[in-house]
Amino acid sequence: MSPGALLRAAVLIALLPAAALAQSPRDALVGSWRGTSSCTNREAAPACTDEQVIYDIAAPPDAPGVLVVKADKIVNGQREPMGEVTFRLDPATGRWVSEITTPRVHAMWHLSLKDGRLSGGMFLLPANTVIRAIELHRDAPR
Repeated sequence: MSPGALLRAAVLIALLPAAALAQSPRDALVGSWRGTSSCTNREAAPACTDEQVIYDIAAPPDAPGVLVVKADKIVNGQREPMGEVTFRLDPATGRWVSEITTPRVHAMWHLSLKDGRLSGGMFLLPANTVIRAIELHRDAPR
């Protein structure tokens, strides 16, 4: 093996552990997250309530651009299910989003991971009125 080829091989071997340990953005979100979901505009969403929440996030192996979030709120110290929401990666913003349409509301949820914290919120469509802010940290195993 020539000295140049040997050097290239050594550099590639040195870089492999870092590449192998790197997580995809989706994989970094998988797990249990705990924090707050707070109302930001009670005029636009008068029924909104501030909540302590736990989000259990899964990445379905058969759907690479999808996250499934099982959301619970804490009521009297107990977990109370709020439902399950499917999020998709928005390539334009890099955020995980889920559009919600019901007879009463048309809104967009969004989540982003930055510096080990999961932040996001909800805004009403089409006006983009922010009505909820979410701040979560990884839940410690019990």
